[in-house]
Amino acid sequence: MTRVEIVRAVTGAARLARFDARGMTYFDVSADGFWNSFFAAVLTVPFTLYWVAIDYPESEAALAWVITVEMVRYCVGWALFPLVMIPITRALGLSGSYAQFIIAYNWSMVVQAVLYFVVTVISQTALVPPDLYFLVSLATLVYTLAYFVFIARTALGVSILVGTLLSLLDFFLSYALILQSDRLL
Repeated sequence: MTRVEIVRAVTGAARLARFDARGMTYFDVSADGFWNSFFAAVLTVPFTLYWVAIDYPESEAALAWVITVEMVRYCVGWALFPLVMIPITRALGLSGSYAQFIIAYNWSMVVQAVLYFVVTVISQTALVPPDLYFLVSLATLVYTLAYFVFIARTALGVSILVGTLLSLLDFFLSYALILQSDRLL
């Protein structure tokens, strides 16, 4: 992927984050665009490594094991939801919209990683009191769920209810994956 293609895709995701449906026009919705959207995983690796570093600063597990488990979780996480969505979009009669949805979903992960990074830094630097930080974290979670629903509604053309259910599915799949990987640490 070229820098221009990356900037264009992240710009599209940022527009969607502002609930602007015109963000979809920034994505390459071809087969190449679909596969290239997984490059977003590369862009978010530094954020993941940062979170691993702060979550396991004094882990009893060896650092190499922690990184291995977290990177496997990371890769599985990037594949899991797109794979789960294949039969779901088929069942809903939305197979034709699957690729554009996954493209928008993947690039939205860059925006979400930056947002959660900012929230994490706020927590780490104690810029806000713990009670307020809880509210900031909760607001961030609600916002990212709403962002997902907007992407589902825009890219798949589904109702708010279906978009919300898909958003919750994504959340619970991610959470289950985190719980499983934590059991290995």
